[in-house]
Amino acid sequence: MRLNIYIYPAFKDTLIIEITSGAILKLCRNIEARGTVETAARVQAVIGQMFRYAIATDRADYDPTIALRDALQTRRVKHMATITKPADIALLIKNINNYTRFIAKCALKFSALVFCCPGEIRQAD
Repeated sequence: MRLNIYIYPAFKDTLIIEITSGAILKLCRNIEARGTVETAARVQAVIGQMFRYAIATDRADYDPTIALRDALQTRRVKHMATITKPADIALLIKNINNYTRFIAKCALKFSALVFCCPGEIRQAD
């Protein structure tokens, strides 16, 4: 998906050996300017994978993304609050038991028992 949206339009008529660190940085900075810092880092990673493959198959001599290791913005970490007091945990379990949607209620109870991320629970078999 990132290939079709970001990388191919930027480098569609360019040979891989003609792509420079500056061109990759310009692409990633344009993505960052839209406020999608994580996407810019992932685009850089995908381009790096492409270059590693090109090197392995003797289509390129070096990976220009190596020079860009610390050039992009880093993602801001947002710490989430957690419940640490036993009384607050008891109130949470009580509220879960009063929840009206059965499947969501089961998932919340399961979550409290196994301490998994919501995505892991949602995709569990």
